[in-house]
Order: sequence, then structure tokens, then C-alpha cells
Amino acid sequence: MLAQATRMADGDRNADIAAVVERLARITTPERSQLLLRIADLYIAGAGNLDEDAIAAFDTIMLSQIAISDHAAVVALSRKLAPLSNPPPTLLAAFAGNADIAIAGPALSHSPYFSTAELIRFAAMNGQAHLHALCSRAEVPEPLARVLIDRGGPSVLNRLLMTPAAHYDAADFGRLLKRASADERGRVMTDQRAGIVTAPDRLACDARVVNISASGAGIIPDNFENLPESFTIILYAVERRRVPCRLVWKSAFGLGVAFETNPFAD
Repeated sequence: MLAQATRMADGDRNADIAAVVERLARITTPERSQLLLRIADLYIAGAGNLDEDAIAAFDTIMLSQIAISDHAAVVALSRKLAPLSNPPPTLLAAFAGNADIAIAGPALSHSPYFSTAELIRFAAMNGQAHLHALCSRAEVPEPLARVLIDRGGPSVLNRLLMTPAAHYDAADFGRLLKRASADERGRVMTDQRAGIVTAPDRLACDARVVNISASGAGIIPDNFENLPESFTIILYAVERRRVPCRLVWKSAFGLGVAFETNPFAD
């Protein structure tokens, strides 16, 4: 059976698909699950050299088996295929849209294959666990962040704020601050990179923003030396917005700054 799958990668594939599916239907579920993962390994090993027909053949075979394979095998298959840049597309979309977060999570969190429009479609399909998985992506572009803010509950919003590669429209970020869990100062925990500008054209250093509100932030500069009492923060994640601020406290671990104006005002 694996030999047939291998031949499909070399061009003799159309007649083999039905034969492989038919033979898979005659074996036990544990055997089928084990073979499904072996086929996935075969796909991964040759993924860089497969043409569209070969990808479609693997896609058809694996997709036909997920409903009749062990749950653990399907979860493992999702985890195996999610990181690929050229996965079996129909199968991976089926994983991403699955109501079972154990199956959907790897594709939503890790797949580089999906477009922003596809990710937004997945964000509209299921519940909070799926939105939480989308917050874990290597990059969350502005349109996807907007949907996550619109649909997300407190756990999703707090997770999104801790995603360093999330990007926001300023008005969306203002809405996020109002809805996320805040401390007594109205600050929310975050993990963002920022720049510190001490003159119109001088970037003194970069910094990490660890909490933020509409009125100020806690930051950890990459370089504490020679920072003045007033400077400008560039919020890289929020349209690279420049925010004039003044120093209100300083310790060995970071700085507290007050914003001169609300940078997220409507």
C-alpha cells in the first residue's frame, strides 16, 4: 500500500487512489490509523518535490480516512501536517474548521499555508478555544486581530495581548484595552516591542512593553543609560504610532511612563 502511495509521487497515481482507499477500508481501525500516519510521513518526506497531482492524491487518500481512524491518530496527523508550507490543502482546511479543538488547534496555531482571509473565516466558525489557538500564531495581522477582538472573551483578549507578533489598528487596540482584564490602574498585561526616540530622528533603543493603558505603560528598555525625563515611544504593533510620554518612575527592572495624550482615542 505504501508502495502505491510512493508511485503516486512519480506519476502513476490516478488508478492507485481507489485501490489504496479500498484496501484501507478492509483493515482494522488501529492498522488504518498506523498506516495513515506512515502515509503522512511519506508525504512529508517528499513534500518539496510533489506536483499538484501528487499532492491532490495524498489529499484524497488521507481525507477519506480521518472519519474512520482513531481520534489520537487524527490529532497526530494534524500536528504532523500543520507546519508544512505546502500541506494537503483540503485536508488541512478540514482540520482547521473542525469543531474538535484538539484536531483544529495545530492547524490554526501553526500553519503558514492559510491566507488572512481564510484565517478570518476559521475565526468565525467555532468558539473561544479556536480563537485562542489563532492568538498563538507566529503573526496575527490587523484584520485577524480585529475579528479576535470582536469575538473573543477575556481569555482570548488576554492571550492576544501576550502575542508579540500581533498587529493592530489604533482604534481596535483601544477597544481591546477597554475589554481586556486590567489592574487597579487600568493597565493590561502585554508583550510588545517598542522603540524609544529621544530626538526627532534618533532611536535611542528598543524596549519591551509589559503593561499598557490609554494613559501610560510599563516598559523594559534594552538600554537604560541616558534616557531623559521626556521621550517618545514608537508602538510597533499599533501602526508604529509615536506617543510622547514622560518618565514617572524608574527601577533596576524597568520604567513607568505617562502618555501625554491618549494614543488610542477614537
